[in-house]
Amino acid sequence: MTHADPLSHARSSEWTARDVLLVVAALLVLAGMTAAVAWRDRWTTLVAANPAIPVSIATLTTTEFHSLAFDPRDPDIVYFGHHEGVLKSVDGGRTWKPILQQGDAMSLVALDNALVMAGHQILMRGDSAGSIWNFIGTNLPDHDIHGFAVSPANPNTFFAFVVSYGLWRSDDAGATWTLISKELPETVLALAVEPTTPETLYAGTMDKGLLKSGDGGKTWKPVNTLSMKMALGLAQDPRDPRIVFAGTEGGLYRSNADGSAWTRVGLAGKDIATVAVSRANPARILAIDAQGRVYRSDDGGATWGR
Repeated sequence: MTHADPLSHARSSEWTARDVLLVVAALLVLAGMTAAVAWRDRWTTLVAANPAIPVSIATLTTTEFHSLAFDPRDPDIVYFGHHEGVLKSVDGGRTWKPILQQGDAMSLVALDNALVMAGHQILMRGDSAGSIWNFIGTNLPDHDIHGFAVSPANPNTFFAFVVSYGLWRSDDAGATWTLISKELPETVLALAVEPTTPETLYAGTMDKGLLKSGDGGKTWKPVNTLSMKMALGLAQDPRDPRIVFAGTEGGLYRSNADGSAWTRVGLAGKDIATVAVSRANPARILAIDAQGRVYRSDDGGATWGR
């Protein structure tokens, strides 16, 4: 017959230092989870109560976020270009499906009856809502196109910034091109054209901010009234193409009619990669930041994601 050691029993009922540490750790984890839930609920309430806080409507998972273009006739149809092709949304940017799974669509322009895609070694036209794609044959010295735009006044007037070869212009929908200038920096990623005489052009860059030309693209000066290092996305107000939207590392900005002043219209602190404005509904703006978050405004930039 054995007898339990009373001292051993007493020791087994005592808490060791390790036991105390484990309990304290568990309590801290529980407290942290409780605080996180409380903060989530508080933040959700705050966002719901504050329309000034932007809310994304979707998040894209592509490796890059290059370009956006609305269908000219339907504000719910929008196209997105990235390193591996083109996605399409039919619900204003909430859900997306691929329509082209090849080609680096650094720039997209939606015309009345076609899409034009330009990018790394590519210049293509997509007919039938982007279901049929064909290469555009050109006399360009290279097809590494990092900036592309079509004149709002003439769908046959194209501008393209070709890496190492400068800014080029075509007046026959891309068949033949003429060199305009080699003055632009190699970091250009976006172009916009105002149909003035001669044309006023904007060029967005990765490191030199926004540049402007008043002589059809021959000479360029920085837009000092927009003090941002990057201007990766450019779009124009369909009602007045002199009004330009610029996506920057500090949010989305809109110019006045002569480009002498810029006002932030939302997404403060968001590094905007690309932006588009609907021709069918000019109050609708879509923007994507560098993390792939999609933001939509239906009131000209006053609120986002509501």
